[in-house]
Amino acid sequence: MTKKRSDVTFDGDNYTPAFAHERLPASIAKLRPMVAEAFEAWLRKTESAARAQAYRKDVEQFLDFHGLAPTHIEQMTLMVPSDITAWRDHLLAHGGRPDLEGNPTAASNATVSRKITALRSFFSFLQVGGYRGAGSANFREFAPSPR
Repeated sequence: MTKKRSDVTFDGDNYTPAFAHERLPASIAKLRPMVAEAFEAWLRKTESAARAQAYRKDVEQFLDFHGLAPTHIEQMTLMVPSDITAWRDHLLAHGGRPDLEGNPTAASNATVSRKITALRSFFSFLQVGGYRGAGSANFREFAPSPR
């Protein structure tokens, strides 16, 4: 089941501060490459190619859960803790590999923790780069990993 994030829109007058303490660009055409470049830089700093690929897949799955294409990485700047919590809960209920009949199964706690850690790492990377967007202020308080 995919949750569509329809409650947010890009409006040049209502952006929160983003990179380098400036306002977000008024157009998605300018914002998208900024976030995409940061995303690729984050993946390049990852220790191994396999881990970087897993992190890419985790972020893409998160975007897909919210009804967004992977090319819309700038939408990450609008995510808030409840968006991550909803995804975590979905993974815990239906995020595992399908069973033999093709039915969804629960993801393991270790898998969910790794996926949440990937998101936390990306948001932390954005913050170190100066990002101060919609969900970053409360990011450390979002969606604890399952134990």
